[in-house]
Amino acid sequence: MLRLAGISDHTARLLAATPALSNSWLGGIAATLVFAILASRNPTGNPLPFLIVAPVLPLAGVATAYGPGVDPTYEVGASSPMRGMRLLMIRSIAVFATTSILAIAASFALPHVDLAAAGWILPSLALATVCLALSTWFSPLRSAAIVAAGWIAVAIVSVSIVSGPVRVHTIVAFRESGQVSLVVASVIAVFVLILRRDRLDRVDR
Repeated sequence: MLRLAGISDHTARLLAATPALSNSWLGGIAATLVFAILASRNPTGNPLPFLIVAPVLPLAGVATAYGPGVDPTYEVGASSPMRGMRLLMIRSIAVFATTSILAIAASFALPHVDLAAAGWILPSLALATVCLALSTWFSPLRSAAIVAAGWIAVAIVSVSIVSGPVRVHTIVAFRESGQVSLVVASVIAVFVLILRRDRLDRVDR
């Protein structure tokens, strides 16, 4: 299918071998989304469980896009002309797009479909770009673990300091100021990734 879409043969092969694009992995993501939707179908119809879980799923895909121990074709990719930055970006974009499509489809199953249901999109983009930027220091898997832990910590703290009912707007990341901050974080992460792109091949993976 990739070759029919006009993608070169060697790029299509490296994409097809991405573990995060396998049927079992995508099935696991779909199952996780189903559980998040069921958790959101609480008496209040609060989509918060879905909004907290959805941004982490593309991040998990980026973590398994490239690197030893998670990529069965790592040695081949490392010795190919498109090693490092380009290979990681191609695979990460493919995984991010695929997982995001699943999350978008799942969001229509929320009790109430409105603008709040799209609140996971900017966090998802920010987490993925920050993970890629950190990958110039650490392996993608370790970078994803750091970012995911940070996201979960922010969510837990935000929920714990709320005195009344927990709603979407009570979580900092889903407020207007939080969404703007996520955009800024994404832009900064992109600049860091561009400036340190040559370090991807030097990181001890």
